[in-house]
Amino acid sequence: MTFEQLEYFIAAAEQNTFFEAAEILHISQSSLSKQIIKLEKELGIQLLDRSHRSASLTEAGKLFYQEALKLRTQYQEMLRQMSQYQYSAQRALRIGTLPILTQYDLTPRFRAFAAAHPEIRLNISEVEEIELLHGLENEIYDLIICREHMIQNSKYVHYLLAEDELVAALPTDHPLLSEDSQHPEATSINLSDLADEPFLLMNQYTAIHQLCLKLFQGAGIHPEIVRTARVESIISAIAIGEGISLLPKSNFDVFHHEYVTAVSLNPPIRLPVVAAGKKEKLKSSLYKQFVHFITKK
Repeated sequence: MTFEQLEYFIAAAEQNTFFEAAEILHISQSSLSKQIIKLEKELGIQLLDRSHRSASLTEAGKLFYQEALKLRTQYQEMLRQMSQYQYSAQRALRIGTLPILTQYDLTPRFRAFAAAHPEIRLNISEVEEIELLHGLENEIYDLIICREHMIQNSKYVHYLLAEDELVAALPTDHPLLSEDSQHPEATSINLSDLADEPFLLMNQYTAIHQLCLKLFQGAGIHPEIVRTARVESIISAIAIGEGISLLPKSNFDVFHHEYVTAVSLNPPIRLPVVAAGKKEKLKSSLYKQFVHFITKK
């Protein structure tokens, strides 16, 4: 007796004819009939009365139908319970990240890793700084993708994924820009030169906003912060002269504006992007495998 035969019998018992049962099962009527006859021979019992145009259940068939339903339910429940072990057998890697994957071209690296290692499931969550660090500390995430300056605790180790720098974003006609402003790589500005400027900063919950406040404090600057906003809104506001900003240079690879110029700071403020995790976790071969893959050039 097979579960396939039970399914065939149940279908035949619930339909008016073998023809209708075969239609539902997407098999031929002869195949259905042969399997039920085989089942009857194995049991030594006639389950269906074929003396009429529509096959009807015998008394033994009625009892067997009820037991077959129970067996099918138990079988389906067993498969459901076993599926969770099949799913957990695939090793999982929980990754928290700042919403910066696009600007550093990290998404293709993750996809390449997933394609090369189908036995490892990547669970990726984009969150902001506070939730990210909380998740790493409380092992909600195995690894996080963040900016290097966010990792201060010695129990964490990090690996470089991308280089970046903090730049001043100014209107192209700003007085601080030299005549060489069409070649911004040849221009740099001291943070102190920006002390009296109105600032448009990234939202307060971002790591960049917090870094800017620390830089201002270190330079003895009390900035006039006009407002906070998303990067694309800030760049549009700078273009119409609402103020200036300090932004990661990589943002200008995503958001372009002909009336906004990115200028390096002097001294430069590095913004490396890293994969970070607890030291003891990164000793595992799973994490080493992932870190090695996404950090290789």
